[in-house]
Amino acid sequence: MVRTLETGFVASGSEASVSVDPSLEAGDYTWRARAKDSAGNASDWSNTRAFTVQPPPNNRPPAVPELVAPADGATVSPTPTLRVRLSDPDNDQVQAVIEVRNGSGVVRTLETGLVASGSEASVSVDPSLAAGDYTWRARAKDSAGNESDWTTPRRFSVAVNVPTRLEAYAPSR
Repeated sequence: MVRTLETGFVASGSEASVSVDPSLEAGDYTWRARAKDSAGNASDWSNTRAFTVQPPPNNRPPAVPELVAPADGATVSPTPTLRVRLSDPDNDQVQAVIEVRNGSGVVRTLETGLVASGSEASVSVDPSLAAGDYTWRARAKDSAGNESDWTTPRRFSVAVNVPTRLEAYAPSR
């Protein structure tokens, strides 16, 4: 396929340039040029030159997240903080998409903010979860929109009265 592109008139001895629109697809191309004056007289064609349009870099999906906390089988408060470690082979910023399921299969989807590849991200469950057994899993999503596969689910239990601080008292005499 041949495309003919023209510039506007420029002063003799000046440079002229033209943009190719629509963009060329990846591949090898040749081009040549000739000048034309305002009277319509054309020069001979220049020698042919070659160039290559590279395909856009393939942005790879992020790695499957590492589930950091809570540990499998842990007992947590009704508002647990879920932590994951995220990485991306292209060093894109990454966020986690986390699903929490109860025994009835009801899903709550949470998202962390974007973090640098290799960093941890966390999100606290809000509103509170009811007492019971849950599973959670995560997948990573990079700033280019690519998604990893889901992690293997982990289990946790929510207890209504999980102590946040233990205090020891000595008996009075």
